[in-house]
Amino acid sequence: MIASLVVYCVNKFVGFFLGPIGCVFVLLALAAVAAWKRWRRLAWLSGGAAAVVLYVFSTAWMTRLIGAPLEKDYLPSTPGVACGTIERVPDAEMICVLGGGMAHHETCGGFDMGPGADRVWQGVKLWKAMADAGMENVRISVSGAGVVTSTVPFMVACGVPEGSFVSFPDAKNTEDEARLIAASGVTHVALVTSAWHMRRAQLLFARAGLQVTPVAADFEMTLVAEAPLRFRDFLPVADVLSRNSAAVKEWIALLGYSLFW
Repeated sequence: MIASLVVYCVNKFVGFFLGPIGCVFVLLALAAVAAWKRWRRLAWLSGGAAAVVLYVFSTAWMTRLIGAPLEKDYLPSTPGVACGTIERVPDAEMICVLGGGMAHHETCGGFDMGPGADRVWQGVKLWKAMADAGMENVRISVSGAGVVTSTVPFMVACGVPEGSFVSFPDAKNTEDEARLIAASGVTHVALVTSAWHMRRAQLLFARAGLQVTPVAADFEMTLVAEAPLRFRDFLPVADVLSRNSAAVKEWIALLGYSLFW
């Protein structure tokens, strides 16, 4: 438990400071110290580097370079046909929906569907396809904060029976969830997550000893890459910074796994 917590904290810490926002924070801190010490050249260089990093990773053209390649292996093999058709998961014992970007707004009494909510809808479609093929008893693993008040009620409202869900509240991240699912006796999962996260998630589940059928959703990076290049793709946008930060985190994690795991 302690070792898992340490690894979790280190991953979060390293991931932040190697990501765009963390780099900008470090560079601005260095610029402030250099200015205080009257090291003018270092202060200007650090401040300028922070501005460049912030600009570059806030633009859509960078998404084309670092985001779209994460998704290319999980695009539908047939144009116009959704991923995760029943023919691809005939033997899956569990549908695993990672995260989902769902929340429940207590004041308004409704669901809040974030950018990753495509995962939840994909999980619903996959369950219905499997149920139509006679596999209505397949279980659905859901993860993330607030799934009991958001993801599960939403999927129930879409027609999934309440008794179909399994959760692993002790899981702090994707690696923990893969390990706990494998320990429960499951051997084959239909893994549902965002396409940009699928490569790393599939790797973690496979290393936990699970047979994995990827069922990707949320192709937000590819949508950017497939659109015609426009002038606004070179303008900084806050939402794009968030998207590119997620892509950088995935590449850093994949590099780390290849070097140390």
